[in-house]
Amino acid sequence: MGNETEPKQENPPPEKGNEIQSSVQPVVGNEWWKPYFLKVLEEPTKYILVLLFILYFIGFTIWYFYLGNNGVANIGFLKTEYISASICYVFILASVSVPPFLILNFLIKDLSQHGVNNFNKWSKYWFYAAFVWYYLTSNITAVFFPDGKINETGGVIQIIMGILLGVHLISGGFLLTKSGFFRILYSGNRESLSESNIKWKNKRATKILCHIEYFAIYFLVLTLIQLVFNTAMSFRFIISAMLFWISIEFTFGVKLKNIVEIPNKAIRALIPISIILFLIINIRVFSTLQFGAIPKSVGGGMPESAYLQISSKNKEVAESLNLTIPQCSNQSNSVYGPVGILLRSDQEILFINYSDLNQFQFTTNIVSVNYSTNANLLITNSVHTIKTNLYYNPKNFPARQIRSALVDGIIFSK
Repeated sequence: MGNETEPKQENPPPEKGNEIQSSVQPVVGNEWWKPYFLKVLEEPTKYILVLLFILYFIGFTIWYFYLGNNGVANIGFLKTEYISASICYVFILASVSVPPFLILNFLIKDLSQHGVNNFNKWSKYWFYAAFVWYYLTSNITAVFFPDGKINETGGVIQIIMGILLGVHLISGGFLLTKSGFFRILYSGNRESLSESNIKWKNKRATKILCHIEYFAIYFLVLTLIQLVFNTAMSFRFIISAMLFWISIEFTFGVKLKNIVEIPNKAIRALIPISIILFLIINIRVFSTLQFGAIPKSVGGGMPESAYLQISSKNKEVAESLNLTIPQCSNQSNSVYGPVGILLRSDQEILFINYSDLNQFQFTTNIVSVNYSTNANLLITNSVHTIKTNLYYNPKNFPARQIRSALVDGIIFSK
């Protein structure tokens, strides 16, 4: 009939896979980090706890390797030094490894797009990253390595770089003056340039030398001098830190931000595990070679120089630990030391005995045979045959431990 209407056809429910796929917003360009950042903002407490656990794990690993290098294998679990050590490590690693990683990526992109001949068309990102790296390096060397100095080789390179920079500034200033740069800077009118200024401006030497990007190269060299030739910094750790992110990205052949887009779940899980192994290796290098040169005031493990005040009734304990002879044996509380305190708590004190470091090598089992002959024309004084066994002190002396209850006081010294 005319009034009858056709039954409405209900749309079939969307498939589960399509529904999930439609709810995911595609990530475009450089905004790949936004979904993760928004997810962190939704549940900040959970991610803060995860961050604290990671920092605690890094700090515990640092102290475990550091004390293990001094013969201590069993350490406590709950110590505030772990968090400060991890913050110290993360800040140094980020300051040393992230800027060269960014600079290399920017340079590769610029070289592939413009080449070396079009140097003036390069982006300024690597230029800014070089200045940031120099600023961070200057601060970490001043804060974390206050006793560090540039060695002789680094000093010679600094002098050479200073001479090149001076020549560059003088020649660049001359060319800028001839090209009318300072006239434009003063008057603000480009039409005031003369024909001579325009001629100097178009010269090849002016186009090559008068670029502010050259200062980034000088600052990069100065940064490397501060890191590589610093007496308080381990060359092995600095090189491994600078190549940390670079080696990870080039080893796996994929950018870090694209790991989540790898379709194979096994490979996608293998890459983070490999990154963790890279991190643990770097932590071990930092713990054994660098951590002991950083003051404890900034989260490092440099031994605190001090004297232990031990009662006379505990004199046998001090002698068994090979501590130096008391300065005043008649006093009830005698001062022993100096020692380098590694870690202290209410239960125990871990320290290095500095007197062990000052011992000389021992020479034992010397056998000498002398022969002497007197003749009219030939005189032989002696022939020596010497067999010697030498015992050298090891570089890393094992740490010593004493109960805090046996120590009446600690006198710290600079």
